[in-house]
Amino acid sequence: MKLQPSSPGKIMNTFLPAEGQINGSSLKIKGRIILYEEFAGSLRKLCAALGFTAAGVRDREVMVSRLPDMPRHRTEEGEAVIVLSCRVAYNPHWGAFGGHPQLLVQAKTDDDDEPCPAAFIAPFLQQYRFAQGRIFLAMNGQGEHLITLPARLLAKTRDNGYRFSVLLDQVAEPDKDGNIVPVTISGRVSTYTLSGKLRQAIDRQGHVWQSGRSFPIGRYLGSELFSFGDFGPASDRNGLFVSTLLPYLNEIVTHRTPDLRAAEIHLSQVFARAVALQRAEYAENPKNVLYLAGLDIDMSGFQGYEEQHCFVPWQAYLAGRGEERVLAQDDLFIRLMQASKQ
Repeated sequence: MKLQPSSPGKIMNTFLPAEGQINGSSLKIKGRIILYEEFAGSLRKLCAALGFTAAGVRDREVMVSRLPDMPRHRTEEGEAVIVLSCRVAYNPHWGAFGGHPQLLVQAKTDDDDEPCPAAFIAPFLQQYRFAQGRIFLAMNGQGEHLITLPARLLAKTRDNGYRFSVLLDQVAEPDKDGNIVPVTISGRVSTYTLSGKLRQAIDRQGHVWQSGRSFPIGRYLGSELFSFGDFGPASDRNGLFVSTLLPYLNEIVTHRTPDLRAAEIHLSQVFARAVALQRAEYAENPKNVLYLAGLDIDMSGFQGYEEQHCFVPWQAYLAGRGEERVLAQDDLFIRLMQASKQ
């Protein structure tokens, strides 16, 4: 199956979400997915057209996501083709990016231990979703807006190496003396007057309050209303995704597709770091080098279709013939499609 920029393959489009681009992102998904075997073949042809030697690209590109001990395909002439990728699972049954890569991806890459952003953010996402279902909003008979939450969401103790806590000054309204005190306390559950700012934000989203009825905060638990802290001992901070994802946890867990957003954030930083290192090296050793960043997608089987291992090319850095340039996604995709016809 060949994908064309103007007419992507049927399987690649049929089960994808309607939204083709992540909010606030340069990464396009819909219409940019290529079967992995086709991507590898197109990449080899593209490199040949760019003047790389035949030995510069192997049959299978190494999928990596870490620096600095990054494997490279480098020839005796000093050429290198390096693919940077993050694994993301896609399930057509409910049209969602989520979960961990399945056995097909592990077999294709001959690696069942490579970490993925989804695994790293899973415990943080679990805590956030717990809070979404345990914090309740209500309007009483007097027209007062209230927020009720369990004490554990305000606790200062660490749970399993991390702590999710609600920022009380962002969700509750202080009294006339500037103190935030509960209206009622029942066991380990406290009720506060809802912050006027938060109530107005909820109203702007079209919510209609009903007297005497409460509901979980759900999607109204925005990224500015909570924090993650006390990540754990220093040894926990040496993980692959700590430096790239920890600063963005609030944005990630509140995103419509958190696994996809985490992969994009991590990959963009790894790619930028790789390009910076290569540019410093290129000044002393101007050889043909190609860094290509993209998503390694495991698409589950659906309605008679077998499980698919796919790739979404995102951006590339090319150095050689006395020049350097970065290829944006559309340019890179078109070049790969043109190369596939050769």
